[in-house]
Formats: sequence, C-alpha cells, structure tokens
Amino acid sequence: MVSSQLQTEMRTCLYFKKYKYRAKLTIPGICYSYYTSNLEQFVRKLEGINQNRSKFQIAYINTRWEQIKDNIDLDQISRYFDWRVENKDKDYTIRIQGNLISFFSHDLALLESLKILDQDIVLTEANVDKTDVIYFKKSPKYKFRTYFKGKKAPDGFSQDIIGFMESYGKISKICPALRRFVSDTRYYNYLHSSYYVDYNDESTLTLLHLHFGSMLAKTYRLEIEP
Repeated sequence: MVSSQLQTEMRTCLYFKKYKYRAKLTIPGICYSYYTSNLEQFVRKLEGINQNRSKFQIAYINTRWEQIKDNIDLDQISRYFDWRVENKDKDYTIRIQGNLISFFSHDLALLESLKILDQDIVLTEANVDKTDVIYFKKSPKYKFRTYFKGKKAPDGFSQDIIGFMESYGKISKICPALRRFVSDTRYYNYLHSSYYVDYNDESTLTLLHLHFGSMLAKTYRLEIEP
C-alpha cells in the first residue's frame, strides 16, 4: 500500500542511479554514529568527544556542545541501531547530513518502517520522466546547464575558466563552487562532477566545447516543474 505521505521529485535519474524511493528523517546526533555499530560504542564516542572538547577553554564551543548533547535521544539512537540489525540483509543506502539522515531503497515498505525512529519522516519517489531535463520549483533564469566531468584538470584550467568568465560572463554563469575552485590560492587539480555552467543560447555550448571539450559531461535543459 502506498503511503499517503509519499511525495514526488522530478529527477534526471534515480537516487544513487538505482533507488526509486527516499525517506528523510531527523535523528539529533546521528552524525556521530559513523564507525559505531551499537549504542555502547556510540556513547563511548560521545564521551571521547566530550573529553577532548573540555580541554578548550572557549565558552561558545563548550556551550554549543552541551546543547548538542542535550538534544540527543539515546533511545532513538538505540532504535536506529536495532533497525539496522533487523534489516542488515535488505538493499538500501544511507546518507547523513548533520541531524538529517536519508535512506534510499526500492522497498517502500522498508522505508515506511522507519516511522519507529521519526513519525515525521518524508517519503519521496523519484520521477524520472525526462533524463535530459532538470526541474525547478521556480522558473529558472537560464535554459541550459552543462556539467564538467569529475576528473583531473589539465594545466592552465583555472586560467581558462577565469578567461571564459571574463569573455562570456554576460551570456553564461559559472556555478559558485567552480568559481571558488579556480580562485582558491591553494592548488587543487581534481574537478568535482557537480561543477557546471548555465546559459540561455544553445550556441554557448559550442564555445564551451572549443575551450573545454574533453572536460565536459552531460548537458540538460532547465525547466519549471510541470
């Protein structure tokens, strides 16, 4: 039975390119569960963090840590570990971001069972209608987006990007992350596959290929959600 809480997200591919459903929930302190497999290990890790932080005589650090500890529900954390043990043979993937944790799977019933951890979970189904379109809730400013490959950047790449921005900045937009990459005084030579360029005129793609041909990945149309 499909949950009445199931939402739909327009996507160019499934989650992690394999899962149809996502469950997003809140578990305060879950980011400290890395490299722990039960409540005892988790508590021991918190104690170690507490001892290390207590060495710092900086009021706001210690105050913030006390607030973090006070928000952690050890019973909820324990149920999380129990759920992992009970479903150890199931096919799913987890992603943790601060106090938010997302579970990805093809098994919707499995994800619905996570309500024992958080009654306010958000269940989402990936709707892969068009693989060459990225949808936005509001009308996007640009019509097209071309991504760079996640690979080693050639010599002079940063200077080439800066030159492209200077020459074609009025008709295109380099994503903020890539702008930071090329302006950083430290030396990094590997691009992230999330770097992109937005533009309105399809002819700009020709310019991109002239400057960065082998570094370019897929191009998408940008549209408002139907």
